[in-house]
Amino acid sequence: MKETTQGQNVLPGGERKLITRKQYMAGEATHNEYYDQFGKLLIGSVRNVIGLERIAASRCEHFNDIPLHRWDALESIVVHACGHLIKQANGMGDISLSDCACAAKSAARLIREQAQG
Repeated sequence: MKETTQGQNVLPGGERKLITRKQYMAGEATHNEYYDQFGKLLIGSVRNVIGLERIAASRCEHFNDIPLHRWDALESIVVHACGHLIKQANGMGDISLSDCACAAKSAARLIREQAQG
């Protein structure tokens, strides 16, 4: 995370301002928009841990047919890869297991979309 000269937080690469949890909860961003900002950083890890075949075979738009323990197993990877961003988006609050699962599932959705072209 870096600060612009105007004091606005931008994501790595400078592509846009970080969407905060407060904005998400106020309806200023969708679930996908909020978690995609983290999921984009997890694509390789989720592909390696869950697997492209398992992601492609999922029949649930929310990947609920992949056991929760598989998503929970990604917690340390999520915290390492983008925990600082999640904390900042949360107002420096804790990172929940559901934050980790939603970020990882966002990566899976992006993987599936990319694979489908």
